[in-house]
Amino acid sequence: CTPNVDATISNNSYVVTLGNNGSAQKVCSQVTDTAGNTSSVQCSDSYKVDGTAPSVPSVTATFDGTNDTYWSNSWSNRNILIKLSSWDDASNGIQYYWSYDQINWNNNWDGASLSNSNAQAVWSAERNSTTIYFKAVDAAGNTSSYTSYIVRIDKTPPSDSVWAFSDLNNVTINSNSTDISGISGYSYRLDNGSWYSGGGSYTFVNVSEGNHTVYYRITDNAGNTREGNRSVSVAYPIPSMVFNGDTPDHSERKLIAIPNYGGSGKLTGSMTCSWNSGGSSGSGMTSMASLPLGQLTATCTATNELGKSRTDSSTITSNWNVPLSSLGATGSAKKYSDRIELGINGTQYGPYVPAVKGCYHINYEGSDLASSALSFYVNTNNLGRLEVRNLNRNYSNANYYIYLSSYVPQMEIVIDSRGNTSA
Repeated sequence: CTPNVDATISNNSYVVTLGNNGSAQKVCSQVTDTAGNTSSVQCSDSYKVDGTAPSVPSVTATFDGTNDTYWSNSWSNRNILIKLSSWDDASNGIQYYWSYDQINWNNNWDGASLSNSNAQAVWSAERNSTTIYFKAVDAAGNTSSYTSYIVRIDKTPPSDSVWAFSDLNNVTINSNSTDISGISGYSYRLDNGSWYSGGGSYTFVNVSEGNHTVYYRITDNAGNTREGNRSVSVAYPIPSMVFNGDTPDHSERKLIAIPNYGGSGKLTGSMTCSWNSGGSSGSGMTSMASLPLGQLTATCTATNELGKSRTDSSTITSNWNVPLSSLGATGSAKKYSDRIELGINGTQYGPYVPAVKGCYHINYEGSDLASSALSFYVNTNNLGRLEVRNLNRNYSNANYYIYLSSYVPQMEIVIDSRGNTSA
């Protein structure tokens, strides 16, 4: 006992103020009456006075079943074991409380109270950035300030949203997989090849023809991995070609072969061609000049950069313009009552020949037609006559010009002597 403690009497009771030192204390009393008689000393039970709050709980977190530290606000794909520790200088008997919102506090975890003798709890539910608050309360009812710890648990692999496709000799695999903890990395492998790291898309180049398997691994930030594969077939495109027996304006005797090496115009390549017609033959690339007039068989082989080839043949008609110098009369002619039709290029009776658009210079040489009205015209079969009439020339040699505004497949030259058949 501490002697001579001041006490206040009230209603035959004494109120004694004990010191706040956290040690065990007893109150002892001895009573003396007015006659001087003194009682024996009577002592109370022990008391402790504690007005100090416990220390703020310290938190230690590990991956459950290991001693490996789990750091606050990091991702885990395993359960998290949280251990709490607090110190109180007097009353001890600390109880721990936890809360998700600092409003609703709970002392119970998995059916047991959290105390110094059971100061741990295992968090196992998947949580995306959950903050857990902790506080300590001692036996005297003093409450510490709170501390917090952020727990992130993700036990589910990323979603399986993956597809693969081929383009020419390339194979591409794409992924738009999602995950609660986010994607940390992708790895891909073609057949039994090496693994390659990449983002959400990866392209294998120079892949051989045939069936292939693309394997993938997608890992999230918690360490969960999604593995799988996709099948894809690679088929190289085969070239094709279009044949044309003449250039668009019919200005040359050419064979035109237009290749398409495949891949919607993405591929390049080379092509060789040959032709034969009535014993004549020739070879070259896609354009061969000086072909014979009429039908011929053209054969072309196109090979693209992937090594795929195609050979096609076509029987075409080589439509070409007779050179201007050969459009001359050779002496053969046929008389009519009102005209003479001149032979062209050795063929009698004014045959039709193709002619390109342009200006034609025709030189006429004949006997003196002074007494005759001479008319010269070009008959184009599908366009009608293009005439130069009533020339009334008094000399035997004359130059005439005529203009064709477009290509004509058939043309003949006619001299109309207006009845003078001696020309």
